Amino acid sequence: MIATRLAGAVLWLGATGFACGDDAAPGDAGVEDAAGDDGTAECPGAPPPGAPCSSPGRVCSYPIPSCGTMECTCTGGFWSCIGGHYCDVGTEVDAATVDAPPDAPPDVPPPACDPLPGSAYAFAFLPGAPWVGGSTRVSVSGPEALTNVAVEAVGPGSSPVPAWIGVSGGGPYTWSWSVVFPAAGVWCVTFRADPGGTVYQRAPVTVSAGMSPAAPFKVISNHQWTCDEEYTWAINVDTVVLDETGAPMPGVRVLVEHAPCETAADHPPPTEVMTGDDGTVRWENYNPRCFFHERVADAPSDTAIEIYTGIWEDQEDGAGGRCNYCSTFAENVWGHWSYTITFQRTPGATELCEVPTDHAGQARCSPLLHWEEPAACTPL
Repeated sequence: MIATRLAGAVLWLGATGFACGDDAAPGDAGVEDAAGDDGTAECPGAPPPGAPCSSPGRVCSYPIPSCGTMECTCTGGFWSCIGGHYCDVGTEVDAATVDAPPDAPPDVPPPACDPLPGSAYAFAFLPGAPWVGGSTRVSVSGPEALTNVAVEAVGPGSSPVPAWIGVSGGGPYTWSWSVVFPAAGVWCVTFRADPGGTVYQRAPVTVSAGMSPAAPFKVISNHQWTCDEEYTWAINVDTVVLDETGAPMPGVRVLVEHAPCETAADHPPPTEVMTGDDGTVRWENYNPRCFFHERVADAPSDTAIEIYTGIWEDQEDGAGGRCNYCSTFAENVWGHWSYTITFQRTPGATELCEVPTDHAGQARCSPLLHWEEPAACTPL
């Protein structure tokens, strides 16, 4: 019988096949403890991500055939591993029996992933039910300022590299990262900080294979630029698309629609635009006689309405006089009003609506003029 090592996801082998990671012998990658002691006796016989350890600072490396090298460090009482491939971690089985499918693995947290009892630090995941390939905001909140904070996710795939978002608050503090999980299943997320990579909290999170493509987009802001935001002769329409965590979404098509109207022959309006790497796209509106609407293509979406640049620079004030919106040359004058529309993907939304502008640029004068009235919302 030939013993082979299987990944967290089962690798089906023939009677003579081998799983990636066979015969990987540990090597001590740290300093010698004493003359003639290479430390390998303290290295587990198999890559140990997430397992307890008792030799702080010990570094063990594992050559993984066809998968690279996995390096594991004993820190905070647990092995933390990077590199290689998760196919190196699993259960030894007999190669002659692998053709018989085993029972489905239970949907339980990885070993040693029980939350720390009594810890003042707590995890939050947004969205609360992450999916493969989606951006998940992983946050940890606690009372004390900590240094060298880090989160690590161990689970049924290669460990993702968290992208730092930032820290907020002044006690309690909240540290946030963006994490994209590469595989479905239960992941163990650990929060560490000084001194010495101390584990302050850990939590399991279940990642699903995917999110419904029908998740709708809501307009969270349809903003008319104010005098302070405008600049001379500005005619911009900026469109921002965010996912449910607030992260920008590049490559999203947004439809630009309007009723029949007189458009500029030399600067016709676009019929659609697409967001760039920062989740934003700008088009210039040379069409003051048109009311434009925007909505996200390829998914249910709210519609931003009243995108209208044909507003005179002043209006009657109700007492026979005129009120000037900005009193600044070429800012918020006829043909030169700008807008920023922000869409956010919102799983669980129950209706689609038409969302008018906030009229912020007109706020100086009253009565506040509206140009289009929204229709009733449509239930999903």
